[in-house]
Amino acid sequence: DLAMSLVEPTTEVRIGDAVVTSGLQQSEYPPGLPVGLVRSTKRVDAGLGQAVRVRPLVNLRRLSFVRVLQWSPQ
Repeated sequence: DLAMSLVEPTTEVRIGDAVVTSGLQQSEYPPGLPVGLVRSTKRVDAGLGQAVRVRPLVNLRRLSFVRVLQWSPQ
């Protein structure tokens, strides 16, 4: 599983929700790339955040190289 951080306590997160890249803060990855599905969530830090576990959509141990291509359909 993957650990997802910086999840606001007011954000509603449900088991089975899709997790995608945000593209925020000059991220290397564009927004909307599928990452995985929420496996569990719980409140932490006296209710100031959430601990979210994500099941990746791919077996990360089998990846040796990933390239993200972007293009504009014409």
